Amino acid sequence: SPLPSQAIPDHGGLVTLAELRERAAAARSGHEPEASAVRDLLGWAATAVEDRPKPKEPLKIGGTTGSFVDDTATAYGLALAWGVSDDPRYAEAARDDVRAWVQTTKTLEDACPDGGECQTSLIVSRVAPGFVFAMDLTSTAPGADPADDAAFRAWLTAVILPAASRRSNNWGDAGAFLRVAATDYLGDDAGLEDALGFWHEQLDRIEPSGEIPEETRRGSSGLSYTQEALLYRLAVARIAERRDVDLWDARGAGGGTLKAAVDLAARYQADPSGWPFGGRVDNPTVGPGWELAYAHWPEPAIAALIRDLRPFGADGHSAIRWTTLTNGIPIQP
Repeated sequence: SPLPSQAIPDHGGLVTLAELRERAAAARSGHEPEASAVRDLLGWAATAVEDRPKPKEPLKIGGTTGSFVDDTATAYGLALAWGVSDDPRYAEAARDDVRAWVQTTKTLEDACPDGGECQTSLIVSRVAPGFVFAMDLTSTAPGADPADDAAFRAWLTAVILPAASRRSNNWGDAGAFLRVAATDYLGDDAGLEDALGFWHEQLDRIEPSGEIPEETRRGSSGLSYTQEALLYRLAVARIAERRDVDLWDARGAGGGTLKAAVDLAARYQADPSGWPFGGRVDNPTVGPGWELAYAHWPEPAIAALIRDLRPFGADGHSAIRWTTLTNGIPIQP
């Protein structure tokens, strides 16, 4: 879908600085879920602010962990902490993390966007938006240097974005998440439109039942991979919403919708018995993406998944963390 001609200036990621300040005010009034989420974040940040970044050159990620994963999460979390506390130490530390990687890392290895053997592409796609969100949230912080923003934009364009996965499974969903977050931040409307077009291609692969065949074919891990794919698709829908692009109600060429996929996953995460796609299925830990789903569709089936796990905080393996703070709404009775 073409982008509206007027972009929203305060585009943000999963949350804008203005929204974060409003949520912090709600927390100070004891409102939930904001109060618990802010308390959890600031408890984490008090220690994390002392961490120091560990950039690599070249960057090659063989597994699912490492300093790039850690530092992107730390930068984003500290930027959120700056937003809710107005403590400049957090903004300074967040930007220091990003600056260290921009100045050090010039080369990615094992980063082919179309290949399944290139783990660096997958992990960069999952977590690099954390740096994007951090720089966006702290752009007006005391001492923020516009030169750092310019250097980050150039690095994001030349080093990070070319690695974004374009595969047809959850790797590509993560890649779309990176491309949407980055091009939106960069003000690259053509790049954003291309990334949203790829999101629609992925939507075309959802069955009317909500099944994502690329993920359900994974045997006993089919539900885990389905939740993984939805994590990034939901995040993109939230970011696109800021541009007046409605992905929540979009329908794919085969009749599938994001809502159908969410409903199917919610049903079997509540009770994996009867999983219809190849026998027994493992039930994954409920992840932070469900807060995004509930914020848009406040339905009992989704509420039941998140009620006892709030607040979602630093735990995770992508940039989509602290979602109770950024997007959580009260659980409906």
